[in-house]
Amino acid sequence: MRAERRADLVWIGLILGYALLGAVLRPFYGAGFSYDEAEAFYYARDLRLGYDAQPPLYFWLQWGLFQLIGETVFAVGLLKAATLALVGCALYGLLREAHPPALAGLGVAGLALLPDVLWRSQRALTHSVLTLGLTILATWLLWRALQNGRWRDWVALGLALGLGMLSKWNYLMVPATLLVAVVWDGRTRSLSRRGVGLAVVIAAALVAGPALWTLAHFDRATGTFGKLGFEVQGALPAPVAAVVAMIVTLGAVLGLLALVTGVMARRMRGRSRPPMPPLDRFLWRVLGAGIGLMLLAMLVSGSTRMQNHWLLPLAYLAAPLVLLRLAPVMSPRGTRRFELGLGAVWLSVAALLFYEGRVDPGWRGLDYAQVAGTLQNAAPEGTPVVTNEIRMAGILPLFLREREILYLQDLSGPNDLPGGALLWITMPVRDTDPTAEGLAQERGRMAEDTQAIELDRGFRTTRFDIALSR
Repeated sequence: MRAERRADLVWIGLILGYALLGAVLRPFYGAGFSYDEAEAFYYARDLRLGYDAQPPLYFWLQWGLFQLIGETVFAVGLLKAATLALVGCALYGLLREAHPPALAGLGVAGLALLPDVLWRSQRALTHSVLTLGLTILATWLLWRALQNGRWRDWVALGLALGLGMLSKWNYLMVPATLLVAVVWDGRTRSLSRRGVGLAVVIAAALVAGPALWTLAHFDRATGTFGKLGFEVQGALPAPVAAVVAMIVTLGAVLGLLALVTGVMARRMRGRSRPPMPPLDRFLWRVLGAGIGLMLLAMLVSGSTRMQNHWLLPLAYLAAPLVLLRLAPVMSPRGTRRFELGLGAVWLSVAALLFYEGRVDPGWRGLDYAQVAGTLQNAAPEGTPVVTNEIRMAGILPLFLREREILYLQDLSGPNDLPGGALLWITMPVRDTDPTAEGLAQERGRMAEDTQAIELDRGFRTTRFDIALSR
């Protein structure tokens, strides 16, 4: 037992240490933001029941960190690191319900075979990583509630489900997936009606306020529904397109895992494997139920598009479950080599993020200080800045703390703009993108002074268009 406890501390320490390394390195990747980071920095400067198409939990957590350590790039990186740590620690706890520390740790390290966890979670994603962590946490707590039936487990499950639905709306698939898995696994007798009722009440109480805000601002809260492809008229009928989209997305999410573990399985063909523990059988059913329900939802709704990070909370279990089947028949030497290889992959990503931030696509390394300096000289002190670009809305407050930064998507109409002089800034890429002057005119303002600057962004050149309306 003592040896296992020490091993637990080592694995948890590795998970937390890696997350902390990411937070410490984040300011060195560049002072700019990815799209999701900029969105978080902009919205998290105040507390609201709702902000935009995303539920508010991530912004609330970011606001809390801002109050503790200030509105800094490090604070943004620290929250991203904390969500990644939640993913790792929750998965380790879940797997430890049936496996020794070495196998549970291998299952966590095996997330390196999912590019959307290994790369995109550290490079760009915010809400989706929090959603994944809360999905794993809810799965773990449900298993404990099924095993023990204690009130505290049902209370904790209700909190996890409620927070999960406040992290991203596609989390609504998680409770349905878990319920189907419980029925499929024949564990309905382990469900306490009172426990389930308590968990539902707690989750509903947490979600009530933001849900009411969403209903009151339905058009704004559903502004990204176009990504689902409801109105897409393609060469394939919608049901066929949905199946194709699911297959393609599964290939993107699980392709690397299938390739690596397929080669390993071929080499170990014929070796006997131990029986699968009940937890693993249950988790395989969770995996199958999640993917099946997502496909069913696409077919029923008419959706023809799927994105990797939408499927990730329902497909992540494939990596640890496949490795848990292979690991017991691997040689000790082979297991150590594989673990070291996975560790090297995780560390290499921490290094590659320097390249991503400053070279390609280079958003974090862009010289926003020069943009801010141009804006500072373009209008008198205190003139508000208006933009239609979330990266500008997110990053400019770091450099222009004495100016109000207004993001047009966060405003209801022209009357929400303050009177007097305004500075307008856009980042036109295509000929159809609005210039700063055109944006001002759309809002009923006449721009008098216009200018443009171009800055290097890795291998690219980014143009900023600036105008002043009085």
